[in-house]
This record gives sequence, structure tokens and C-alpha cells, in this order.
Amino acid sequence: GANQAIGLARLGAKTKMIGKVADDENGRRLIDNLIKNGVDVSCVATDGSQTGLAAIILDGEGKNRIIVYEGANAEITPSFAADSITDGLDLLLVQFETKEETVIAAVNKAIGKEITTVIDCGPAKQFALEKMQGATVISPNETETEALTGIYPESNDDILKASEILMDRSKAKFVVIKLGER
Repeated sequence: GANQAIGLARLGAKTKMIGKVADDENGRRLIDNLIKNGVDVSCVATDGSQTGLAAIILDGEGKNRIIVYEGANAEITPSFAADSITDGLDLLLVQFETKEETVIAAVNKAIGKEITTVIDCGPAKQFALEKMQGATVISPNETETEALTGIYPESNDDILKASEILMDRSKAKFVVIKLGER
């Protein structure tokens, strides 16, 4: 989420991060980096038990693997996330890097306020998409698609079947399946 927030801020979007870190060296470094890159951190709580970390590694074929330690991100409450969705937001971009009920609360609040909502389905895991009806975009990669639908999007038929399942489960307006080098 922090990488996406910084990327959007660098592109000129007014960006606010919703999250939680600890008052530790990693948390202070993360907040300083967000601020340095123009991200509003007013909705980043600093009372977490330990700052979460993610490590991205490349395998021998050049595909990325992400190892996630949620840390304080797992402590974000659904009410904190939902209360952070305020008037004046144009778009909410979420990932599955926090507790399921927290993501659901934020997405549903945004949908209720008619805010454009983008769900980036990483990291790959099963998720109750039925509890978030009507997001604007749902966007899993190949392994995330398989975790959510049971279908690995290898052929065009597989991609279509998986997209239909995702659309049916989430009632999203658009399904965008990321296909790596394809």
C-alpha cells in the first residue's frame, strides 16, 4: 500500500494513506518516507505493537514473491478504516494486506459514499468478496485469481470464466486480471 500511495503522489494525485505502524525505527522511517513523497499521513496511527514489513523477492524466472509480516497493519480496526473514508475522497485503493473485516469496512463505506473503489487483491488468499458489493474495479493477478476463483487464468477461456466468477461474487463494475508478462 505504501508503494502505491507514493506512486500516486509522485504522479501528482493528492494521496492519503490509511494504516498503522508502531512508534519504532521502522515506523518512523516509513512515515518520514511517505511525508517526503507527498503522502498525507493523518490517517496512519502510530500506536501499533510492531511495524509490519513486506519483502519482495524475485524467483529464478523473474516472477515476484512477496513475504508479508502484517504487524501493526493487522491491528487496524474496521471502525478506524471506515472512519478514515471521508467526504472529498475521489478514490479508495485497497489491498488485502490487512484483516478481511477491515478491508470490507473501508470498501463498503467508500461504496456507500459513491467513491470510486479499486480492490487490488494482493496478497493471494481466499476473501469474502460477497461482503463488498459494487466496487468499481477488482484487480487480481494470476495467483490471486486462482485463490479467489479456483481457476488459474492460463487460456482466454480460463480468463473469461474467472472474470465471470469475480464479477458475480463482487458485483464490481470492472474486472482487471493482471497477467504478468502476458
